[in-house]
Amino acid sequence: MKIIFINQYYWPDESGTAQILTDLAESLAGKGAKIEIFTSKYSYVNRRYRFIKKEERNKVRIYRLFSTRLKHFGIIGRLIDGVVFSIMSLLRLLVRANDSYILVPMMDPPMLGIVFDLLKLKKRIPIIYWCQDIYPEIFLASVKHQKTPWIENLLIKARNHVWNQSNAVVVLSTDMKKYFKEKCKMDCNVVEISNWADGRRVYSVEEEMNPLKNAWEIDDEFIVGYSGNLGRVHDYKTILEAAEILSGHLGIRFLLSGNGWGMQRFKREIPQNLKRLFIFKSYQPRDELKNVLSLSHIHWVSLKPEFNDFLFPSKFYSIIAVGRPVLLIGDDKTEIARIVAENEIGFVISNGDYKMLGEKILFLKKYRDIRIEMGKRARTLFEKKYDLSVALHHWEELLDDLHSDNFG
Repeated sequence: MKIIFINQYYWPDESGTAQILTDLAESLAGKGAKIEIFTSKYSYVNRRYRFIKKEERNKVRIYRLFSTRLKHFGIIGRLIDGVVFSIMSLLRLLVRANDSYILVPMMDPPMLGIVFDLLKLKKRIPIIYWCQDIYPEIFLASVKHQKTPWIENLLIKARNHVWNQSNAVVVLSTDMKKYFKEKCKMDCNVVEISNWADGRRVYSVEEEMNPLKNAWEIDDEFIVGYSGNLGRVHDYKTILEAAEILSGHLGIRFLLSGNGWGMQRFKREIPQNLKRLFIFKSYQPRDELKNVLSLSHIHWVSLKPEFNDFLFPSKFYSIIAVGRPVLLIGDDKTEIARIVAENEIGFVISNGDYKMLGEKILFLKKYRDIRIEMGKRARTLFEKKYDLSVALHHWEELLDDLHSDNFG
């Protein structure tokens, strides 16, 4: 089986999509599939990095294409980066790919599929679109005060048309699948395969064995953690307001490791008298993830209600991999809320209900035994449903079925 994955970012980049794609590509290559990666030369995390043009790692051949690096100039910069990468990928595929391959674009940049529809028409290559976030809906929801309905309809109809021509669209959650099937009325094969963490690499590290505890000068305090991108879709104001009412309680601090649009605004909006409560760290190397996550006693995840149907917070998988309770700030009708509540691995707090959030933080600080039991249930759930090995099995089934249907 020959597969080409396409995404702007791949190993050694530390971004979320790069890590997920690296896991899947190397796992499939280890089982005998011929895997090629088309990606960009530049890092999502550090724009000064420039990776070598062509290399092989763990039986995966990596081709890094010409691309621009303007994302730090805002939405227009990201749009230019995406267009250039899409065009360069198409040109490379026209030369490289043939109908013996399966093509899996990972949808970074968004709307990448519109470009590859031309390739499918020309070469009849089977295509699986791997949808991490639903665009253009996320972008349109984030600029809700500047809507232009005819442009919205045109973009969504173009996306739906292209994806309906595909062999499958992989989404991360039931909510995303329901949105495509019921609201978009899409006729294609929409398959739900959740993202994951690798339980061999992400697990709980005992406090006394964690090298970051001393390195980051964390005392015997109760740590409320957040790790990863904090973007436009995430609610940080509820945690900030909760911190204010918790400021009178000794021994509680907030650790945030990562970056993003929301992280920068979060830092700016912290009142001077609360700055002592917060510890900010940049993205850490992947091998440090277990240590970073294990420093916190509980973790928070958030989602603004207008984005409920369009994504699933993938940081959730690593949190439960290290066996920590989850405080979800968001709508209780979302899939992640149902998972947290039904499995009793944390609490769901409505957006803006900072008083309830503060109460739950104090509760989990006070009742250690309950917190530990929640963490154990979280790890058990992870091993059953969200480990890399589980997702790999689902991907193998999908790819095997597609290979049989197209290549006999």
